[in-house]
Amino acid sequence: MMNIYDKVNIPTNLCIENQSLAIGLFDGIHLGHKKLIEEMTSSGSKSNILTFSSKLFKSNLGLLLTNEEKMNKFRDLGIDKVFIIDFNDNIKNLSKEDFISFLDKNKLSNIYVGEDFTFGKNKEGKASDLKTLKNTKVNIVPLLKIDNKKISSTYIKELLVNGKIELANKYLGYNYYLSSNVISGKARGRKLGFPTINQEVVSSKVLPHLGVYKSYTLVNGKRYLSMTNIGKVPTFNNEEISIETHVINEDIKLRVNYVTIELVSYIRDEKQFNNEKDLIKQLKIDKNNILSTL
Repeated sequence: MMNIYDKVNIPTNLCIENQSLAIGLFDGIHLGHKKLIEEMTSSGSKSNILTFSSKLFKSNLGLLLTNEEKMNKFRDLGIDKVFIIDFNDNIKNLSKEDFISFLDKNKLSNIYVGEDFTFGKNKEGKASDLKTLKNTKVNIVPLLKIDNKKISSTYIKELLVNGKIELANKYLGYNYYLSSNVISGKARGRKLGFPTINQEVVSSKVLPHLGVYKSYTLVNGKRYLSMTNIGKVPTFNNEEISIETHVINEDIKLRVNYVTIELVSYIRDEKQFNNEKDLIKQLKIDKNNILSTL
């Protein structure tokens, strides 16, 4: 069972003497992060994570994982304890010497960081500076490359907002997903013959490029082929962005309050149609295009 310690203050005793600790934001827990964590968990000692309040690192694009989603992935990777530090209160103005002193006092057996890891005020501390720790082995893990491209959370976010979902998924190591509450829609999809699940938009997460996606819908432990539209549905002049998913060839009576949609591939941009007949025709084409990929 993984234990989570929120709002950890520095300096503090983490009570993990002679254990391993990986440090980082780990937004997305992509393949590079997974490589670092698996290197730590394979070392034989108990494995722990020191991370930071994600809301304080939210970029203009948003986050790849909510805090809850990130904790779930840590749990799946076999982490024993997660320590969450408030960046503004504890780290932002901490000197690199004080951060190193904090780690030294915890008498860790191993520390794992990525080669691009920085710490201390104005990011003055680099991964190599951790080598000054006295009784701790510091493991600096090289950034993972795929197709000669270094994997980073920032790059994955750029891929998502540019509609390159398949490449983003390749670097994540899983399908990018949107999990949120089911909300009431206007029932327009049902009238068109394409009933939809309507999802709440999670403002903290990266919203992918607007358009239609091949997707999978996770309901009650089952995974259904579906197509998802993310956007303003210009044919009906919506003012706000919506997430609407049609489950393909399944008559599901959806009595769920929460749903996860995995985005698999990008089908097309949003388009305004002259009438409902033209929209229905396009939806049938989208559905057939998705079925042809199976």
